[in-house]
Amino acid sequence: MFGEYRDDPDHMDYIHQILTWFVLAKDDVGVTSARSLNIVGIPTNVTVDFIDRLRSVLVVEEHIDLDTRMRPCHASFPQFLADPARCQDPDFVVEPQSGHDLVAHSLLELMARANISALPKAPDGQLPWMWRYGNTRWPHHLIRARYTDQLGQLLRAFAETHLMHWLRGEQPWELNYLQREKVGWLAEVRGWYLEHRGSDKELVVILSKIIDERCLELRINASELSKISELENLVHAL
Repeated sequence: MFGEYRDDPDHMDYIHQILTWFVLAKDDVGVTSARSLNIVGIPTNVTVDFIDRLRSVLVVEEHIDLDTRMRPCHASFPQFLADPARCQDPDFVVEPQSGHDLVAHSLLELMARANISALPKAPDGQLPWMWRYGNTRWPHHLIRARYTDQLGQLLRAFAETHLMHWLRGEQPWELNYLQREKVGWLAEVRGWYLEHRGSDKELVVILSKIIDERCLELRINASELSKISELENLVHAL
């Protein structure tokens, strides 16, 4: 299917990256598009060509553009690609742990970037799917990745820039309905780092401090809400 690119290692690497996102990065509306994958360095023309060639196993409209989502016709296709016993071609098989490494690396780079406002907007004017996906799923991919010092360094960069903003749900990390869940996710990330004996011992201290500070803020907020509720009940009782 991609025979003419077999001798082009750069193009085949892009194809494998697309397959990795296709297999591992999903939400309730499908997998990402050419526009979003371009944010993590995959040329749009490669992704559009990829979707066109895989029409027979994807749910796509007749016209393919930069916002066409890659949705499999059947869940068995991504499962096939992740099973080396079934997918015999090493150019196309997606090893899950290495795949999570790739996705986590890309998402952490995205989460830690300084100028988020420079991200290209989605057609509806909102931040792109890749940002919205990364906002909720970077911990999921990181704790399933094989530890590397590079991942540790990216986590440190995020911790020193926007991690507390993400925990608090500040714009553009606004996910206020997941305030407590995100503390739990970060605790899992810290556990993953400790389990793999990351080389940056100071990072564990930084993560612990951020978790403790956010837990204190949540307790204070809960206490204030409780007092407000008690006051409201008192007013209604008068």
